[in-house]
Amino acid sequence: MVGRDDPVLVIGGGFAGLAAATSLAQRGVPVTVLEANAHLGGRARSFVEKTTGDVIDNGQHLFMGCYTATLEFLARIGAQPRLRWAKRLSITYSEIGRPRFALRSPNLPAPWHVVGALLCFRGLSLPQRLRAMRVGLWLRLAAGRLNEEDWSRRSAQQWLESLGQGPRIRHVLWDPITIATINLRPEQARADLLIRVLSEIFLGRQAGSRYGLAIVGLSELYTVGAVDYIERRGGTVRTSARVNDVLLHGGRARGVQLAGGEQLPARAVLCTVPHHALAQLIQQPDVRAKLGIDGLDRLGTSPILGVTFWLDRPVMSELFLALLGTETQWVFNKTAI
Repeated sequence: MVGRDDPVLVIGGGFAGLAAATSLAQRGVPVTVLEANAHLGGRARSFVEKTTGDVIDNGQHLFMGCYTATLEFLARIGAQPRLRWAKRLSITYSEIGRPRFALRSPNLPAPWHVVGALLCFRGLSLPQRLRAMRVGLWLRLAAGRLNEEDWSRRSAQQWLESLGQGPRIRHVLWDPITIATINLRPEQARADLLIRVLSEIFLGRQAGSRYGLAIVGLSELYTVGAVDYIERRGGTVRTSARVNDVLLHGGRARGVQLAGGEQLPARAVLCTVPHHALAQLIQQPDVRAKLGIDGLDRLGTSPILGVTFWLDRPVMSELFLALLGTETQWVFNKTAI
């Protein structure tokens, strides 16, 4: 029997799980976070490398000013001072056989900050820069009626080609943005997702196109603060608490059963785990069929590979570089960061 004081159970202690749990705690909802691993953070955490003792992120994360929900979460737990913000958009490119060039926005209100950045962008010829501005013009003219066409049925590349964005413009400008923000190649990414990203950059406030980097390890950035926030409001965060089954009654989730057999009642259950893990949490065959759980294995993945190098001398002065024409898209100077 579910009681009025039973918590909302959040399965998964990664970025999404902790963000959701702190949002519930902020509203006075009792919450319990259940993480199967002995550590929090999921795919966005840091660890200590045993040989050097250095704190290493298991993936580099860059925070954009237009990530409003992410920044609200970090502000909620008091983590924003641990981000280092650039005053304006500034990306340096490195391309084999060419001198380095940069995309830098002037201190102008939106959208003129992007217009100014494109006009001075030496990675493209002047005619190419002018063609690139068609994207911003299209976004401005289409604002307010983007829902009139289902852009999810077209790829980002198809949409860009329809606006006259040739191979060079896409290679230098739009492809790196698509891969960095959507984590898919432009021919794989949905057009509507890229439209949303570029709308924030072109049409949002100038601060929306800024970027920030964490000056501490990812775990220190948000996991410690999130746990403290939840516990100070009466919630609980449990690690090494693997959920074996979501308990349903009357068509609703009413609790979970842990790997050791312990059952926890809940007013609701919120799953923030990857799709392949979610498929293992519903054991009843009829419920699996109703929810389409067995079809989750058809969903693909788009993993990010990160490699950390220790070098005996400085090799770059920039905080990060965008690499063109290589299998690696970005390189970050962790010492400088």
